[in-house]
Amino acid sequence: MMSTMIHRAALTATVAAMLAGPVAASQVKVDENLPSYTPVQGVSGAIKSVGSDTMNNLMTLWAEKFTRVYPNVTVEIEGKGSSTAPPALIAGAANFGPMSRSMKETEIDAFEKQFGYKPTMIRAGIDMLAVYVHKDNPIARQGLSLEQVDAIFSSTRKGGVADDIRTWGDLGLTGEWANAPISLYGRNSASGTYGYFKKHALFKGDYKDSVKEQPGSASVVQAVASDRFAIGYSGIGYKTADVAVVPLTGRKGGQVLPSPETVSEYPLARFLQFYINLKPGSEPDPLRREFIRLVFSVEGQEMVVKDGYLPVSAVVARRELAVRTWTHPGLWPSVVRSVPGRRAKSIKWRSPGRAALFTQARKPHGGERRQLHRQTATANHQPPRALRQWGCFRPDHRGRHRNHYRRPGCLPVPGMGGSAPVPAGQRRAGRRLQPGGGCRHTTPGWSG
Repeated sequence: MMSTMIHRAALTATVAAMLAGPVAASQVKVDENLPSYTPVQGVSGAIKSVGSDTMNNLMTLWAEKFTRVYPNVTVEIEGKGSSTAPPALIAGAANFGPMSRSMKETEIDAFEKQFGYKPTMIRAGIDMLAVYVHKDNPIARQGLSLEQVDAIFSSTRKGGVADDIRTWGDLGLTGEWANAPISLYGRNSASGTYGYFKKHALFKGDYKDSVKEQPGSASVVQAVASDRFAIGYSGIGYKTADVAVVPLTGRKGGQVLPSPETVSEYPLARFLQFYINLKPGSEPDPLRREFIRLVFSVEGQEMVVKDGYLPVSAVVARRELAVRTWTHPGLWPSVVRSVPGRRAKSIKWRSPGRAALFTQARKPHGGERRQLHRQTATANHQPPRALRQWGCFRPDHRGRHRNHYRRPGCLPVPGMGGSAPVPAGQRRAGRRLQPGGGCRHTTPGWSG
């Protein structure tokens, strides 16, 4: 699935923290191209967030900042696991559904059956799922491969290791560790972390019955800290001084620790996202709109760093605001450059180039510009419904929508790799959009 490919391309690796401590806030800097948040008038109401326990602290930090700016807003946060988010959105019991994994096809289908369209996913931060052991465990200096992790936690061993790993001696440790059984700790099945680890570390295999399921991410780390022979998994933001992070074999080989510098190598990196109910072509209400603006501001991403995670770049922020939500440009004033005939300088699309979402954008040139013209820039190669109905796109033999021709009177859509009709009441005249005619549309960013 294309969305999965882009997730893996952007997050083929993201996590390596030093053995001695967690990712320090001083090591991570928020993208200077992110805007500062500017409050608006008339925002009030109630926000209800239901979903990921991993994102519980982060949602709380955002909520505290939001209520300080808007005293007439109340926020309620419930973090019982990512699996609780889709039902809450479908029932209308939540404004936001934070999840540490992507929605499953069955969850998306249930939402679409209820509303007639898919939920909107907004990626707001980057987590590094770490494997923890007690601080005295020498395996933290030796490291593990994903295949070994699979043989430790899984009963099916789809990673390819022939023999079950039950003691620390099976991993080559000696002395008091040689015959010590491995105590396993993990999340419960309602957790998105549980599902992500099962998919990527256990190769979609089954957990052993001996895994002690914990109700929260912090509980896993606390359990490992109190059990000398334990091993568990949790988000990097929950690391304490009493546990050590185990380096894992990276995609390029060699042992990799979670750190901002190893985003393209660490195998268990993932986006932290939240879902909202947003009808395609519509704009979110002021309450949700301003909360999303806060999330993608300098202040909002500083809270991501404060909670121990990695912030998204300005490129990702623009993409989430302009493409995924397809909302009014007021959410991000500089999302689209109003220069007819020119492609936006602020968005770099390389699908599915690794780590493209984490690099600073630059102006495409030469053959790259022609390549970008042929590519559709939406994450799942599905342009907004408005563009499809204008006929500027059509699916190719793979079902992807590509710009196959330019209609007379159409202008390029910056960052979208296609064309859109000239807005109503405007016509193209040299390098300006003048009043005069054209097709009616709602593409954000065009101005006369």
